Amino acid sequence: MGNNSSVLSNQIKNEINTDPIVIFSTANCDSFLKAKDLLNNGKVPFKENSLTEYKSHHPETYQAYVGALMAHTGSKTVPQIFICGQFIGGFDDIYSLNKSNLIVPLIANCSRQMADSIIERRRSK
Repeated sequence: MGNNSSVLSNQIKNEINTDPIVIFSTANCDSFLKAKDLLNNGKVPFKENSLTEYKSHHPETYQAYVGALMAHTGSKTVPQIFICGQFIGGFDDIYSLNKSNLIVPLIANCSRQMADSIIERRRSK
């Protein structure tokens, strides 16, 4: 069990570092839908990792996977939002970062190219 937990923990660490913004969500999660709208309206791309889809494809490891995610973040709720591999929290946290115009600067810490692309998209509309 410990080895499987370590494998899943490493899998999560890899997943949160694949894109500048990664969000773990569940189907029909209102807070995720609000976070998704906020990011889309700000022209900020993100990767969604659906726990609902994970469960349907990997029912045998679902509980351990969610346990590894909760151990990594200390949070039991979704959405769980990561910027540049760092857990920033849920919707209220991304909302506060957006209101303070801090999302793009945080993205620039790991992807200057994406940050510049977001700025350019915002200028063109």
